Amino acid sequence: AFWIDSKAKIRGRERLDTLEGILQDAGSRERPPLCVFIFYDLPNRDCSAAASNGEIGGGGGGYAAAVAALEEYKREYVDPFVEV
Repeated sequence: AFWIDSKAKIRGRERLDTLEGILQDAGSRERPPLCVFIFYDLPNRDCSAAASNGEIGGGGGGYAAAVAALEEYKREYVDPFVEV
C-alpha cells in the first residue's frame, strides 16, 4: 500500500513516490499490479502527534478556520487526487 499523506505526493509522473507516478508505472506494465492507496491528509489529523500531524491547519481557530481548512483540503488534496 502507498501512503498519499501530503499534497506533494499526488502529482509527478517521473516520481515513484506520487499517486500519478505509481499509476503511470503500473499502467506501463504488461500485467499491471493492484495498487492500494491510503488517502490520508486530513486537516488536524492525529491532534498533536508530531509523527503524523497534517499539513493543513485549522485547529484552534474556531469554526471559520475549520471550514477554511476543509475547503483547502478539498481544493488542494481531494480534487487533484480524484483528477489523477
